[in-house]
Amino acid sequence: MRKKYFIINSKMYYFVINAYDFNPTNLTNCSLYNSLEDLYEAVCQLEDLDHDEIEGNEITFTQDQENLMWLEIDSRGCSVSIANIDSIHLYQYLSNYEL
Repeated sequence: MRKKYFIINSKMYYFVINAYDFNPTNLTNCSLYNSLEDLYEAVCQLEDLDHDEIEGNEITFTQDQENLMWLEIDSRGCSVSIANIDSIHLYQYLSNYEL
């Protein structure tokens, strides 16, 4: 069964992870939240922003059930398949993510 995770990394990027095979304890310098609303609230407090300024701007990573590969979906809804990245590499990717 796929589970959702709500994460902020140390560079203040925030993510929703839809995963079958993911262990958030393997992330480095990231904070985990119980819900999307909790994530939004934390971002607003940390960045001194209003809810409407950040809502919908999270980056989503969805794991395919058949091959367990990852798809990245940005805030515009554009998706990119992340070739040759498994959950182990995704931990590093999320922990160090910045534009």
